Amino acid sequence: MRPGPSTSLPFIAAGAGVAAFASAVTYDFAYDDRWTIIENAWLMRPLGELARLLFTGEAVAKRIPDATRPLMVLGHALERRLFGLSPAAYHFNSLIIYGICCGFATTVALIFGRQRHVALVAACLWDPGRPRAPLRSTVNAPAPSVRQGGHCRGGAWGRSPR
Repeated sequence: MRPGPSTSLPFIAAGAGVAAFASAVTYDFAYDDRWTIIENAWLMRPLGELARLLFTGEAVAKRIPDATRPLMVLGHALERRLFGLSPAAYHFNSLIIYGICCGFATTVALIFGRQRHVALVAACLWDPGRPRAPLRSTVNAPAPSVRQGGHCRGGAWGRSPR
């Protein structure tokens, strides 16, 4: 059986979302990436130790950057091991996550709305300024999007208490 338009819509939304922001892979690190990723020696500590510190609250006392967002820190630790300090790799990873989120948002809208046009609008309204929002968001880190050169960049890039 050939898939219908409704079953292919999440893939179309994911592809469109990724295509819209594909130029992000050419950007350098920005904003707080210097202290969160580049100069953060904690990211190279053993993952078990880092997870224990983050989930017991000791990370805040030790002033680990973004300690109040443990999943983001662990995600950065994994990315640092996989990609080193290549901004293109980090941005490509964000694009993939964003595409998955666009597809998921479309699927959820199809399930609840049962109308293709509603799902398409939901996919278009997905916040494009926050590609890593599922990993970065917390209730204590507001995230205004910053527009530069026609490309939305941002995410929950608020600073943790120092």
